[in-house]
Amino acid sequence: MFNCITELVLRAKKEVLAKQQQQQQNDVVKLTRNSKRKKKCC
Repeated sequence: MFNCITELVLRAKKEVLAKQQQQQQNDVVKLTRNSKRKKKCC
């Protein structure tokens, strides 16, 4: 039972980390897009 619980917890942690990494990548892309737009305006 303990092993099953630990496996579920580890899987959940991995999923959360993956989601956080994807969000960080999306944020970086948004920042680069915004900076490019600002440069074009100037």
